[in-house]
Amino acid sequence: MNSSSENSTALEVHDLCKSYKGRPALRGVSFTVSRGEVFAIVGPNGSGKTTTVEILEGIRRHDGGTFRVLGGSPSDLRVRESIGVQLQDGEVMQNLRPLEVLSLFRSFYPRGLEPREALDRVSLDPPRRTLVRELSGGQCKRLLVALAIVNDPELVFLDEPTTGLDPAVRRDVWEIIRDLRGRGKTVVLTTHYLEEAERLSDRVAILDQGEIAALDSPAALVGNSGLAGTIVFTFETEVPGLAERVAALFPGAAANGTGARVSSVRIEDDLHRIFELGRSAGTSVRDLAVHAPTLEDVYLSHTGRAWPGEESAAELR
Repeated sequence: MNSSSENSTALEVHDLCKSYKGRPALRGVSFTVSRGEVFAIVGPNGSGKTTTVEILEGIRRHDGGTFRVLGGSPSDLRVRESIGVQLQDGEVMQNLRPLEVLSLFRSFYPRGLEPREALDRVSLDPPRRTLVRELSGGQCKRLLVALAIVNDPELVFLDEPTTGLDPAVRRDVWEIIRDLRGRGKTVVLTTHYLEEAERLSDRVAILDQGEIAALDSPAALVGNSGLAGTIVFTFETEVPGLAERVAALFPGAAANGTGARVSSVRIEDDLHRIFELGRSAGTSVRDLAVHAPTLEDVYLSHTGRAWPGEESAAELR
């Protein structure tokens, strides 16, 4: 890799493979992550998300393939000092105070943030005498993220940082991730939540059974999927022969005397057709709802399985 690409690329992964007791967990995973990018890896339990990031963090050995982290290996001291890691199941010394834990971790690095600044960046301000074991679940997640950034890393790995949090606290963690991106940090995020990946990431890799099923920006994954959205509309007055007129424009549509539900790949064009249909019939649209394809629909189209999310996207809006 030349110096120019090293300066612009935070991660480069080629044909990464890993098996456990002869059972493949990763089957030739390849991707790159640019510096300053938020890159999300989504997939259900067992898809290989945590295995992937633990290999890149230097925690787990790989069986095949190659990868470079910030132009080197996570075993290099320079690289270790330049990455931050929030583990999925990380635990912190329960009988210390948050500031004490951060001070200890900060002492492991030659440079970084002041412990108080790390707490401020994750909006964690517990009473001075509070012990780690007395923190709420949301506060513990914030502390784990603070520990991941106390060395002011160039690259931050966040492995399911919002799992188990209620929607309000999850949105707070989203703001922390947005702040990291605003500071020019590279973030690799694994998550169960497609809504989270769609809102936060520059690009998303859908990992399924150890393989990347799709990889692109959230908008491109949806926009290039060819999947149909849905338009539901109702006219002000009943339109004679509406079902036939709608069927001529939208084969397979469901219609009654005043409205219809139609599938649409080109939503903007089809909206014009619906309004023109109303004008030609001497009426106007009274109610209209557009349901565009989502990242969940893209996941379903690539894997053939419904997304096993714990919450609907509506809970997080």
